[in-house]
Amino acid sequence: MEQLTNDMREIAVENGKRFIQACSKKASSLGISDVELKLLVTNQASPAKHAISDFVNSENPDMLICGSRGMGFLNRAFLGSVSDFLAHNAKCPLMIVRTPAKIVEADRRCEE
Repeated sequence: MEQLTNDMREIAVENGKRFIQACSKKASSLGISDVELKLLVTNQASPAKHAISDFVNSENPDMLICGSRGMGFLNRAFLGSVSDFLAHNAKCPLMIVRTPAKIVEADRRCEE
């Protein structure tokens, strides 16, 4: 099980790196230069919202961009929302990007 977790983590990090590279290329193609994008990788024991908040406090970025999966009121109330936490606690401008509805719906079908 531990090996599976490590393999999944490696795949997630590689996907994250490819995403950062694609975002950097897109920014360049739009004439946006001098952009530094970072991929934050944490251990599983640290809740994501606290790891991101600590990173923002130590790195002092110009802006933080965070995704939102659109979990809905009840899930957000019980599980908490990283984007909601960051909206109230980040010490820099925050942009929350919503997941397209068709992806959210597909995720919900997979969970059933």
